[in-house]
Amino acid sequence: MNNPSDLQILSTIYDRYLDAFTERAEKSTESLFKVYHPIDIRSIAEELGMNRHILFGRLYYHLDAKYRYKDDNDAWTHLFAMNVGDQRHCIHFPYVSAIVAEREREFRRYAVSLFGSTIAIIISLISLFMKLHP
Repeated sequence: MNNPSDLQILSTIYDRYLDAFTERAEKSTESLFKVYHPIDIRSIAEELGMNRHILFGRLYYHLDAKYRYKDDNDAWTHLFAMNVGDQRHCIHFPYVSAIVAEREREFRRYAVSLFGSTIAIIISLISLFMKLHP
């Protein structure tokens, strides 16, 4: 079984449901359906190569707890909701989009720094080698 990162889970959900969410949000008159979209946990778990119960737990107990917040009116905004109207297992899609964008930006920043550091070490080693072996 695979144990994907939070970013991999949320990216998979984002990529899989972007078109369906966009189409549904444009057609819906219900404000909740302009932000929440139902997901198929079983098929996402299969795509990620992980157990569906673990995926549910990660979404419900970990990711929702990590990202939910209370607004100025003391209303909770959840990343993952068990039920929204008559829909089960719904994800706050614009929020997922923001989280994925932020995490990808952080990863790129880290990767660029790591690449730069690696190049600097290689140049230093070459310089040291050339100095020791003229």
